[in-house]
Amino acid sequence: MDVLKFLMQKPEYWEGINIIPPLLLGYLFLGIYYNYTVWFKLTDKTYYGTIITVSGAVLTIAFNFILIPIAGYYGSSIATVLVYFSMMVACYFGGQKYYPIPYKVLSDSMYVIGTCLLIYFVNKIKLGDLYVSVGLHTTIMIVFLAVVYGIEKARFRAE
Repeated sequence: MDVLKFLMQKPEYWEGINIIPPLLLGYLFLGIYYNYTVWFKLTDKTYYGTIITVSGAVLTIAFNFILIPIAGYYGSSIATVLVYFSMMVACYFGGQKYYPIPYKVLSDSMYVIGTCLLIYFVNKIKLGDLYVSVGLHTTIMIVFLAVVYGIEKARFRAE
């Protein structure tokens, strides 16, 4: 987050920085949802896409109605995560029923959870110097990416 403050020179913009992580996670879920939608296109059951999308719209309104009075626009970013996650899960289970594709859900979920936890804990490390802090955070992330690359490379060779 310090890097974002460094890039955004006006302190007025800093107030909204806290919604970036949940929005990014929500958009990750939306991207996975788009990947999962292939089943209803291939099976000519596109009405399921309409049902999931309309359900997502209703959930968005409901979650925003509940969360915005409690947490302001941060509540809206949490609503985005919850809605896109629910759409992703609904599409996954529908796809496994009508057009099963062997996704590696457990290992991929571990990467998402691991990344979220790593980012959370790395952001708890506060150093006095911005450049040292950014250098340390970047090094930790590069090590994490190297570990993931090693795991995936070994798995790719095994297949």
